[in-house]
Amino acid sequence: LLAGEQALVTYAHEEARGHFERGLAAKGVPLTDTKPAGDDEEAALLFGLGRAQLAVLDPRGYQEALTNLTRAFDHYAETGDVGRAVSIAQCPLQASSLTGHHTGAIDLITRALALVPPGSREAGYLLCQYGNTLYYETGNYDGALKALNQAISIAQQGEDAALEMRALVAAGHAEAAHLHFQESLRFDLRALALASTADEPFEETHALQEVAAVLHRTGDLEGARRYAAAMLPVAERLRHRTRLWQALQANTVVSSLEGEWETAFSLSDRALVLSPGN
Repeated sequence: LLAGEQALVTYAHEEARGHFERGLAAKGVPLTDTKPAGDDEEAALLFGLGRAQLAVLDPRGYQEALTNLTRAFDHYAETGDVGRAVSIAQCPLQASSLTGHHTGAIDLITRALALVPPGSREAGYLLCQYGNTLYYETGNYDGALKALNQAISIAQQGEDAALEMRALVAAGHAEAAHLHFQESLRFDLRALALASTADEPFEETHALQEVAAVLHRTGDLEGARRYAAAMLPVAERLRHRTRLWQALQANTVVSSLEGEWETAFSLSDRALVLSPGN
């Protein structure tokens, strides 16, 4: 458990997954179980495993990660450990490849929201997750933006740059998906302005990707190249499989449009190794 947590801190997600799986095996806990964790230690191992799986598995393994996180959440909720239960629901539970598919993540976040005071910092993080996941899984634009704007308001009142960045990036994505490009840029550029004070590399890569995509779609190829290039070192530091794949993909597109074919092929080869299903 300790080794797995340390590996997560250093973004060594594959290594972390192995530690958590061995910890569960040592306790005799089958990975195929769906019932709540039997004790705090098992719940901590499942929480760690779920976080590692979200970072390293291809999107088809998302449901397995969510099941492990739910088993840990159920234990903490039943034993009254609200803090740990809420921390689970604050994980990045949405998967872009599962858009339109109800995974159970919205139900988990809704249950967590009922455990915290309205308007609290914890509620802000959960509202951010709720809005983001609601949009991915149901396409409910109005409901998502309402929750995300609530999260932004809570973040600003509490001067919480990390929360504000998360909510701004989620709002920017929803706006871009609805072809509201200027609104998307406004949200994402505000998020990137917070990157130096909010250590949120996961959200930073998402914002950079979204800005690059919007600029590409609106004809600003030079701007798209600049933001796509900035995404790559952040994704490499993060060591998140999906984020790195997306960064390589974004740079491949820009290089192709600029006619830099050797660079495009090199980036594409790297992206293919990381692509879902490999």
